[in-house]
Amino acid sequence: LLCMPTYAAVYLAAGSPAQPTPAMLAWGAWAAILLAVGVPSAIAAAFLARLGHLLGLGERTAIVVALGWGLGSMALPYATLLYGNQLAASLTIVAFTRLVECRDQRRATPSQMLTVGALLGFAGATEYPAMLIVAALGVYALRIVGFRASLWAVAGAAIPLAALLLYPRTAFGSPLAFPYDYSVWNEPKTGWFMGISAPVAASLRNILWGEYRGLLYTTPWLALAAPGAFVLARRHRPEAIVCAWAIVSFLWLNASIPPWHGGWAAGPRYLVP
Repeated sequence: LLCMPTYAAVYLAAGSPAQPTPAMLAWGAWAAILLAVGVPSAIAAAFLARLGHLLGLGERTAIVVALGWGLGSMALPYATLLYGNQLAASLTIVAFTRLVECRDQRRATPSQMLTVGALLGFAGATEYPAMLIVAALGVYALRIVGFRASLWAVAGAAIPLAALLLYPRTAFGSPLAFPYDYSVWNEPKTGWFMGISAPVAASLRNILWGEYRGLLYTTPWLALAAPGAFVLARRHRPEAIVCAWAIVSFLWLNASIPPWHGGWAAGPRYLVP
């Protein structure tokens, strides 16, 4: 959905050829990735700095954290590739920041909650497992803004999720059809919920510190999340719980699916959100 307008513009600029040239395909793909994944990632980095400041970091420290995420983690390579992982991550960061802003304002306008809902709905429509984080943010929204204001977020999320249901309805004949059900690749399993099933210890070890795809092997500074969570919880317990759930649920997810390595990837791709 985000790539189509960009690719259409490149196609028209190339003269609408009956057979696309290699140059048109290359420029179309590059421009689509830039605007559909790269730009949202840059926006999310700015919001992450804002989020850090809202949660008590000094302005410079918040900027350093945002730069560390944007330039020193898997966010960087996946901001340049046409995967849904980084886009989902960016959307949830922006939505979380907006919710914390509502907390500090002690109120939420319908437009704010519609925006939050649209962001979270698009995150889930882009990357199904992102619903694990979306669900946690939904509970968080209920706690800070209440049921009535949260209904606006539900309305906002309904639009991208309706578009998601339209695709399998068109492609497979049912809005509830799961695309992997029709794949010739038999390895992926949907598990109990959003891919989660019984975790495998060897997979978890490889995901965290294995030389092949280990998160802490390639990005050791992220180990600071462990003591950081305790510091955060002293002042902002609900927000710390949301962050901890995001990490634990995705580690559990990644350790329980058969292709834990994520196929063609840099680092443990499934952990990006």
